[in-house]
Amino acid sequence: MLGALGTGAFFIIKKPKPETIVIPKTPHLSEFSIYKPDWRALAENLKKIEVWTIPPGNNIAENDYILVGAMSLKSDSDGSQTWTLPIPKNPILAEQIFASGFDGGGNKVGEIFLPQKGVANIYDAVWAGGPAAGVDKDSAVKNFLSSDAFIKPSFGGKIFVSYSTLGEKTESGYFIEYIFGHAEEYYLKNNTPTKGAEATSFLAVYLRKISSGYAVMGALSPRAGENYEKDLQHIFPADIRAQKIVTDANSRTSKVTSFEKDISYLVKTYFKSPPSEIVK
Repeated sequence: MLGALGTGAFFIIKKPKPETIVIPKTPHLSEFSIYKPDWRALAENLKKIEVWTIPPGNNIAENDYILVGAMSLKSDSDGSQTWTLPIPKNPILAEQIFASGFDGGGNKVGEIFLPQKGVANIYDAVWAGGPAAGVDKDSAVKNFLSSDAFIKPSFGGKIFVSYSTLGEKTESGYFIEYIFGHAEEYYLKNNTPTKGAEATSFLAVYLRKISSGYAVMGALSPRAGENYEKDLQHIFPADIRAQKIVTDANSRTSKVTSFEKDISYLVKTYFKSPPSEIVK
């Protein structure tokens, strides 16, 4: 704009540029979904997103929920974010899976659940067609006991297993087999079969019936220490908990000895070694 002075001179009046006001986006969790091989969340201005599961069992409370992990921020464009978390290789037993979002102050700003509900539906959506699919029930259970979901080999050896069935339960679309299971690792040391890692536990093994056989969806077992009794209550029905092998330590010890004898025979056959040459 031009202006005039009394002397006849002109001066220029500049209009101020309009000020740009940026309104920060409100922290918000807008989507949580299966985006294989990941779980994916879409959000705005969040500091952290966690993925949680609600496990199956008796009288499950919020403090029994299981943290799967924290998601990683993959992109952020002016506060519009994409977060991901790799789906675990081994299936997780869950009645529901959800994401919780947190703002910069650590406050929870929202939760979003996957639409699938129930152990079988979640397994089908997330993990169907896993490595244990298409075998008979006994083989499916033994495959699980041999996997790193139950025992982690210390020496890269061969895993041998034995188990005893305590009972079964049929649910909508799947079976639960309650077992007492034992696994041992054996490897060759100086050409002698030698024991490495071992694992023993009560388990509730969840099996999905498919056209070609059974698939293990996962298993629940009681944690050691102060959580043991509480977990027994959550995982196993009363008639299983009342069995002598559960209530009596000597009975469990006797059963493990029986398992060890079974495994010793399997080890001898596998390595073609006499029992006297097996180092336990």
